[in-house]
Parts: sequence; C-alpha cells; structure tokens
Amino acid sequence: SYAALHASVAILLDLDPAAIHAHVQTLLDPLEALLTNHGFTSVRATDPALRSNILSVRPPAHLDLAATAQALDAAGVACATPDGYLRFSPHWHNRPDDVLAVEQALAKLR
Repeated sequence: SYAALHASVAILLDLDPAAIHAHVQTLLDPLEALLTNHGFTSVRATDPALRSNILSVRPPAHLDLAATAQALDAAGVACATPDGYLRFSPHWHNRPDDVLAVEQALAKLR
C-alpha cells in the first residue's frame, strides 16, 4: 500500500496541486450553481481563496438526503452524505460532463 501511495503522490505532484485545485474549482462553480438552482443550500466558502475541493450542500426540504445520494450513485455520480450534507469531491480526472450527470439525476428526482 505504501508503494501505491508513493506512486499516486508522484503523479499528483507531476500534475501540480495548484493546477488540480484550479481544475476542480472549474467543476464546482457550475455544480454549485446547478444545485442552488434546484433548491440546495451550499455551505461553500464565498471567498474563493478559502475554498477547498469539496462542495457540501443541504438538500431542499422535499428531497430526502439518502434517496438523493442513492439516485446520484445510480447515475454514476460519486458523493457522500456525512453530517446531513451531500458532499461532492471531484478531482483531476473529472470533466464538465460529470456536472451534466448530476443535472440528469436531479431531473429524475422531481
């Protein structure tokens, strides 16, 4: 497991952590807008300098958190649900089309 960790760290350093962070923000910005347009409440830092690569949102009252997460999972969207939040944490390999998958999954929940 240490060999795998070492190999992955080397890859991430080659990709440049700052570039990875910037890339993830280009995914989280439209994802946050999409989710808030669907009634989710974002708890993401408003100051871009303070943002991590995780987007946490609370679902609107008419959507069950667990059911929402299950629907996203069924659509191939990875998310987590700690502490009553729906959390997204894309990385360097994610693409803008992944945001479209979230939109399509949400459309089925209405």
